Amino acid sequence: MDMAVLMPAGAAKDPEWRKVGEALVAKYPGEARAFTYEWHVAETLPALRKLRPRHLVLAAPPELVSRELVYDLNRLTRRFDDDPYGDCLWGIVTGYTPADALRLVNERAPLVVKRGLGTTGFDTGLFESAMFLSDGQDGLITRRPPGAKANEDEKREKNDEGFAFEFQKFWEQEKPQFLVTSSHATQYNLEMPFGNGLIVSLDNKFHVLRRDQLPGFARFLGGVMFQGREADLESFLAKEKPPVLADASAEPKVWNGAGNCLLGDTRRSRNSMVVTALSSGGVRQLVGYTVTTWYGNMGWGSFGRFLGCRGRNTFAESFFFTNQALLDDSLRRDPKMLEVNDADIQAAQRNPAFAEALQRAGLKVDKDVLGLIHDRDVVAFYGDPRWEARIDGQAHPPALRVTARKAATGLELQLEAGPDYKGDGFDWFFPSVIPAPKLEDGADIDALLTDDFLMVRKTPLKPGEKRILRIVSGAH
Repeated sequence: MDMAVLMPAGAAKDPEWRKVGEALVAKYPGEARAFTYEWHVAETLPALRKLRPRHLVLAAPPELVSRELVYDLNRLTRRFDDDPYGDCLWGIVTGYTPADALRLVNERAPLVVKRGLGTTGFDTGLFESAMFLSDGQDGLITRRPPGAKANEDEKREKNDEGFAFEFQKFWEQEKPQFLVTSSHATQYNLEMPFGNGLIVSLDNKFHVLRRDQLPGFARFLGGVMFQGREADLESFLAKEKPPVLADASAEPKVWNGAGNCLLGDTRRSRNSMVVTALSSGGVRQLVGYTVTTWYGNMGWGSFGRFLGCRGRNTFAESFFFTNQALLDDSLRRDPKMLEVNDADIQAAQRNPAFAEALQRAGLKVDKDVLGLIHDRDVVAFYGDPRWEARIDGQAHPPALRVTARKAATGLELQLEAGPDYKGDGFDWFFPSVIPAPKLEDGADIDALLTDDFLMVRKTPLKPGEKRILRIVSGAH
């Protein structure tokens, strides 16, 4: 079974939202099955263990999507078998309306991203055109115009309008296909670096605010997390009458909230940032924190993996493998780390019960331990995880090329190291489960092998060398 489609019973009883689940099943004929649950996604676990789907989508209106649900999905999708690692690629499909959610479902053509926009630095050389607003130097804008060659980026200071309007211009004129963001955010807003403007979400629109409008917004924001009322936000925007980003719903893109607090939390509201992004924003897949950021392993890790693999892995696979690397790091440090759970580590540190759990596990508490626990289950993936979005690996080949061939006993991976290869690892998600897998002639490969994937930490290959890895089933 390739795809499991989960729906809460309340959504499945709504005729319009039920169509979203039905469309997902129809998208993969003969490969998808639908399941409903009454109170908790764990009710589906017995069926999921039996079917072992490679992909899982939960479809629901925003009012039924919460940070607790994200936490539960992270954990559920590691319980199909007895190992502690992830067993499928998963995602949440939602939208301002059922029709908006259907747009995510109906996207079929793979996306090769060629235009990038960010509020943090990234390698503009991977894109045909790109711009980022610096979060390291106040006012600096780096732009790669269409057709520019390597090292031809333009750098300039912001104009008097500020960063938010630079963001708007690129959004509307260049139509980015990849977004990466850092700086302050809540469930309802994305602040530009150094407070140079603001993007605010309401009524399925992104409203663009000047820097001098931030104090007015902050008066009812209520702290780091949005504690105000949506009615107050509506009144504020009605009074200020800011411009809005053009509707980009027809233009597929992916968004990585690498360094943003709360971007992945719907707050059970269709007015949240993530819902607007998936609806009028044209975002087909989004990675975002449902709590305040701190350690950054999942956000920055997913971002680095996606760009670094140069198209070898999809956006969804990059998210998945970042989580597996986090689990791998945790287990190699101390397996007891997985015994300690909390969906909000910063609140947990003020909770005596959390300190007691750490003490019972006998963990030596440091920033890495707390950080790995913090990031493990709180980052959301939105969209159909089987849909493919990649960096252009033809224009920018990875240092290590990996091609797969299905073999009678498992899988063969051919590795070819390019001239600039430095021994870095790679990840490979198996198209089907390989029972009791073994890596033939791989004693010199530093790798994690499960029945779902191979994650190579490093290889002994030298530039120009080739090698075939064979993963065979040890089951009889």
